[in-house]
Amino acid sequence: MSSRVPLPSGILWMVGVGAIALMVAQPWGAGSHPAIQRQRPAGLLESRAMRSHPPEVTREQEANHPTSEALGRRSFLPTPGKTSDRTSSTPDPSHEPDLAQAGPISAGRGATVASCSPSREICDGADNDCDGEVDEAEAAGCREVFFDDDADGFGASFAGCFCAPVERTAANALDCDDTRADVHPAATERCDGLLDNDCDGVADLCGALSHRELLPGELIVHRAQEHTPGLPDQLGEWFEVENRAARALDLMGLEVRDDRTDRFVIRRSLVLEPGARARLGRNGQRDTNGGVEVDYVYSDFILSDLGDTIELRSDGILIDRVVYDASGALLPDRP
Repeated sequence: MSSRVPLPSGILWMVGVGAIALMVAQPWGAGSHPAIQRQRPAGLLESRAMRSHPPEVTREQEANHPTSEALGRRSFLPTPGKTSDRTSSTPDPSHEPDLAQAGPISAGRGATVASCSPSREICDGADNDCDGEVDEAEAAGCREVFFDDDADGFGASFAGCFCAPVERTAANALDCDDTRADVHPAATERCDGLLDNDCDGVADLCGALSHRELLPGELIVHRAQEHTPGLPDQLGEWFEVENRAARALDLMGLEVRDDRTDRFVIRRSLVLEPGARARLGRNGQRDTNGGVEVDYVYSDFILSDLGDTIELRSDGILIDRVVYDASGALLPDRP
């Protein structure tokens, strides 16, 4: 019968400590014990490596490229001196980018988030309607201006409505001749008998009467040539008027008409001294009108070969009226 000799308790304690030390020195892992040998997926190893040693992203890179990918990655970057919380997806506010400084965030390939809200364009130096232009024509608060081609400070035709001043324009349309800088409402009228220098509607004749000052009988029809032998009617028609007033007379503005629909108005200055005559005709060419000198050429007025009427009127007031028959004799007769 065998007997067991109990080992001293001290020896048992030493054996146990040794066994534990041996297990710590050689932990089970890949290739340790065949019964528990496992193959760890490569992806898991890389993932753990990434969490243990994340890629470094500088603040300058994130400020220049604040894309959604960069923002998402940045929220998981560990703060120096702190342990990264692998289970939390809440970004650290201290690491959020300043979007105001970073500029517009990319909304996809070739697109950005617009910062302009379209509204009506106004004259304030801003692009209110988001069309890429500032204070364009017709914006609210614009000023209407008129073309001033002669640069005399008085405009003529409408140019547009603008926020800023425009060259060669004026704030009014008072100029009666935008081709001459010496003709405008502030000019001094001159004794030229041709130009309305101050745009008051009347040229200064320096003592000559205008048609508005005529009295009946001071201007008369002296002679009418309704047909010149050998010439077509439209080439050889003319008539004469005579000034019987005591002063010089300007015929500009005088109306000539018949008793039907034919009429014309003398559109330029035509001055007659007392007792002088002027010839008015349809054709001013001497080689085709019978060889006469015509002082004023008119249109829209025909002298009928069968007889007609000639009236001289000033603002509707009858100054003279004659009738001629087929023979060409005037009634009343004018010596």
